[in-house]
Amino acid sequence: MALLQAEGWDLFPTNGATLASFTGSGWNSGGTNELIISTSQQRNGSACVGLTSSNAFGFGANLNLESASGTIAFGFAHKMISHQSSSTSRRPAGLGVLATTGESIILSYDKDVDKFTLWIDGVLIFTTTAFYTLGIYYFLELTYNGGTGAYEMFVDGASVTSGTGSLTGVSFDRIGIYSGQGPGNSSSGQVFFDDIYVSDGTRYGDIVVEYTFPDTDTVNADWTPASGVDGFAMVDNAPPNPVQYIETSTINDISDFDVANPSATVFQVFGVMVTSVALRTGASVEEFNTRLISGASVGAGATNVAPQTTAAYRRDIFDTDPDTGIAWTPAGVNGLQVGVEKTT
Repeated sequence: MALLQAEGWDLFPTNGATLASFTGSGWNSGGTNELIISTSQQRNGSACVGLTSSNAFGFGANLNLESASGTIAFGFAHKMISHQSSSTSRRPAGLGVLATTGESIILSYDKDVDKFTLWIDGVLIFTTTAFYTLGIYYFLELTYNGGTGAYEMFVDGASVTSGTGSLTGVSFDRIGIYSGQGPGNSSSGQVFFDDIYVSDGTRYGDIVVEYTFPDTDTVNADWTPASGVDGFAMVDNAPPNPVQYIETSTINDISDFDVANPSATVFQVFGVMVTSVALRTGASVEEFNTRLISGASVGAGATNVAPQTTAAYRRDIFDTDPDTGIAWTPAGVNGLQVGVEKTT
């Protein structure tokens, strides 16, 4: 089964910044449903995302999946720090998937009863019997068959409900963070999300999304650093530094980099995502592709991409190791390289 999307927010480690301020991030964000970055409330890594106190009802941000899928599984870490208690109506703050036809499925925290809930197409379907403690991360998951409507919900790996939902014959193409309230009295946000995954049907369980960055140049070093002689030093930072980059105008130029090994203890790898940020400075159409090198094999992104005059993030997911054709192993991840090639 394919990994369709993953997010751990470490590419945006600027505390208090709005997600919308990271132009071209791929997250459609802004307005009254704004999201902010926190570097103090994360579960793993260097950052997470939180809802602000000004949130109104609706999806504060959504991100396209790599491809639409009728069968889906998604999971995420969720922590509610505090919430407004004056309202007597239920106000969920959660994460969900959106169908190509506009319907949504949301797993959320019900602030009035301190329980988790499942909403399908705007209807409350299930509320957990257990109470959950503020200030603690819980990992929520849902599997859903868009053909038959069959679903199952999990909290920290334990199944809490299953059944048949009203959405049938649908396909899902986005994931989004949903605000049903202003969840706290602090502009820094009081409900947080970390370690998000979406697959086309396989439930992964509690996962960690870990980011690593280039740490060494290789023999393929055609692109020119903006300063100095080390290309990797121009592309090893997050968020991207506008005065640190590599560039080229020559077709077929390649620059590859060794990548730092993951710091977490890894038992199973569900996929590798290569993220790049690019723009063009000339008027002509330029295209590039990402590369992933494992052993003697080279994998490429799904398509060549033409950067625009403003920076935009690109995400390429590799479900399997190009060198073996099967699932990644921790050893395979430790030995990989990533790079870019100018293709047009």
